Amino acid sequence: GVDKVTVEKAFKSFAWPLQIQIDVCDSERSLDTQKQKFMDKLEQEKADFEKDMMRYEEDLEWLKGLNDYSVGKKHETKIDALKDNLDQAKVRVQSFMDREKLFNTQVSDYAELDEMMESFEPYYKLWTSAIGFKHSEEEWLNGSLSRLNAQEIDQVVEDQYKESYKMFKQFEGNNHPQGVAKDLRDDIGSFRKNMPVIHAICQEAFQPMHYIMLFDELDTDMDMEDQLTLQQLLDMGILQHIEVVERISAEAQKQHGLKTTLAAMKKEWKPMQFGTMAYKNTGTYVVKGVDEVQTLLDDHIVKTQSIRGSPFVKPIEKEVKDWEAKLLYIQDLLEQWLECQRSWLYLEPIFSSDDIQRQLPNEAKRFTSVNTHWRQTMEAVCESPNVLDVSEMEGLLGNFVLANQKLELIQKGLNDYLETKRAAFPRFYFLSNDELLMIISQTKDPTAVQPHMGKCFEGINRVRFNESNEIIEAM
Repeated sequence: GVDKVTVEKAFKSFAWPLQIQIDVCDSERSLDTQKQKFMDKLEQEKADFEKDMMRYEEDLEWLKGLNDYSVGKKHETKIDALKDNLDQAKVRVQSFMDREKLFNTQVSDYAELDEMMESFEPYYKLWTSAIGFKHSEEEWLNGSLSRLNAQEIDQVVEDQYKESYKMFKQFEGNNHPQGVAKDLRDDIGSFRKNMPVIHAICQEAFQPMHYIMLFDELDTDMDMEDQLTLQQLLDMGILQHIEVVERISAEAQKQHGLKTTLAAMKKEWKPMQFGTMAYKNTGTYVVKGVDEVQTLLDDHIVKTQSIRGSPFVKPIEKEVKDWEAKLLYIQDLLEQWLECQRSWLYLEPIFSSDDIQRQLPNEAKRFTSVNTHWRQTMEAVCESPNVLDVSEMEGLLGNFVLANQKLELIQKGLNDYLETKRAAFPRFYFLSNDELLMIISQTKDPTAVQPHMGKCFEGINRVRFNESNEIIEAM
């Protein structure tokens, strides 16, 4: 049979439809109550909005009647507040309309707000332009000259000058705002007269030294400790001396151009490096690919000498001379270095021979000295190949000059030695220095003469040695 609990649940279920109906009715009553509360709240907000709109209308009428350009800054907060209120009113209206749709009630018409905003916009633009220009003018006149940017000021002044004319035409027939637009245009026009001074002075090239030159020429004392302002210059009558200002400015720009060119050259040298490569099995290195360094060197020496010859070089004359000396040093260094390398490459295999070292002890000693310097220098260059860093190595040019002097003595000693060999055996005149050295450097190997027999003796191609390679048996 069915247990007691199940039977009780079954009987209770017969009452569920009625209970559900009761619950639905309660919910509907609750919803109606909540809806009414929201509707009442909405109506209250709309009533408050209407009051606010009346106040906004009054403020707008006040703004339309404002006709004194000079009081703009005084009323800036009130004008901005009206703008914020109208923007916020747009948000409030959207909220009202969304809730009216939600409650299926008639959506209210708020065209009045759109009309008010449309009416407000040209007046707001006029007064924000007027107030903005007054703020800018204050900053330009009384702010530090060093912080003013001539290009930015020129852009703002020209844009606002054109805009003020458009607004003047827009308000034609409406005396109050048109009068404000005219005053704004006149004010901008008055300030435009200062632009030649601003263009001449408000630039990176115009340095304190140029202010000193300017005040000296105008025979004026000006405290350079405080930040100079445009108003101070105008008060001293700078507009009457615009030719002097522009001449000094032109000089400053040319000096700045030289300084910029010099800085650009120094920047180009920062990444430049000497290329090196291991040379055969010598355990040392040689310089390679110096064409890029040489090309840049030739170009920059010409540029630097051109700067040094400029009549505007005086402020950086010492720096230019020091840089020219640096470039000329690198040029001399490279010339001596490559000359040393050529001689070293030729003599290194020669003096690697024990026979040559025994036969030319003085020259061998000199070469050992040069060879030691070469290896030490190339080791240091490999570790730090930057051209400017290498040029700072102490005594490097002097060491290469000394090395080349020694190499020249070695070469002379070697040539004299070869001449004595040729004098002793004239047939050696038929051989080049390299061929003769190849024979001399292998005195323990008589067969070393074999490749050169044809040059020394006509009709003899080669000879045959005995088993001990000491006696020629046949030709």
